[in-house]
Amino acid sequence: MNSARLTKELRLAAAVLAALLAVAIPFLVLDALWWQSALHVASLASFVAVLAYTSSSRRAAMIIVSIYAVVAVIAVSLSSTIIPATLLIAACAGLSAYSSRWGYQAPSLMIAILIPYSIHEPPGPLPNGDFGWMYYLMILVVALAAGFWAITLLSFALRRRSTKPIPLEIVPAPDALLGAVLVTVVTGSIAFIALQWFPETMWVWLLLTILLLTKPTKGLNLPQTRDRAVGTVIGALIAGLIVTLGTPKQITGVLALLLIVAALTAMLSGLPYWLYASFLTPAIVLMDASANDVFELAAERVAFTLFGACVAVGLAFLVNLVVHWRRRRAGVSGLPAT
Repeated sequence: MNSARLTKELRLAAAVLAALLAVAIPFLVLDALWWQSALHVASLASFVAVLAYTSSSRRAAMIIVSIYAVVAVIAVSLSSTIIPATLLIAACAGLSAYSSRWGYQAPSLMIAILIPYSIHEPPGPLPNGDFGWMYYLMILVVALAAGFWAITLLSFALRRRSTKPIPLEIVPAPDALLGAVLVTVVTGSIAFIALQWFPETMWVWLLLTILLLTKPTKGLNLPQTRDRAVGTVIGALIAGLIVTLGTPKQITGVLALLLIVAALTAMLSGLPYWLYASFLTPAIVLMDASANDVFELAAERVAFTLFGACVAVGLAFLVNLVVHWRRRRAGVSGLPAT
């Protein structure tokens, strides 16, 4: 990498870091002074906003954040159930896949990925122990505020970065429907099994891997599957090394933030996907784990990622096979990427 490219990437990283800090500060204050789950809710909504903004447009990102905030409230209210929670997870995954009909699968994907997090680990109660209507209203307000604030700050931070309009990959409606049905069945089945028999595990990572790697009617996506598996293993080793060195919890929090900045910079710069996964994995592990369980959590993430990658390859193959069959019956030219 030449000096000019390096300087450009460092400036981008600085802009992303400044935007993330500016997003976090108001909710960090709210978290410290009043509601200890405010930063957790804001972080998920901000992540939805960032990924939607960088994969579509500002207007689409605002719509997606609004949808996410409403669905997150529903997800939290269903977190103690099994069947309704399973149906919600499956519906989010299926609708995200079907949105490929209009080219919005990538930006809407974060709704399907992060809603299970709200079910797996719902926010804590308000300071007075309230789980009533004010509790759900606060989740909605914080999620909306954090999402819109993140979009505003990212727009400002990246205002001078020359970007081309992001092309929408529109998929024919019958193909999108077939893909959505298959994704719905697979994610719903996995969610039900996890909620019924393995609720204490980090099963959300399994769904995350499947949803990230399964691109309905767009081929097997084997390079990204390989890169995610490699990046996850590298990232898990990095997280284990950080804890082995006896790094204080305060320092690991700072490192997690810097790793998120590095991951977003890699994504925005179009660097190899394995590099993005290598940065993102230790950030998530360090944010989710205490010093005592980080090795177990890192190993669990690697296991779920590798298993999810296998499921994603099989699901993508099945989607393409069904679409291929439908197109041949309909006499439509142009086969899926597989």
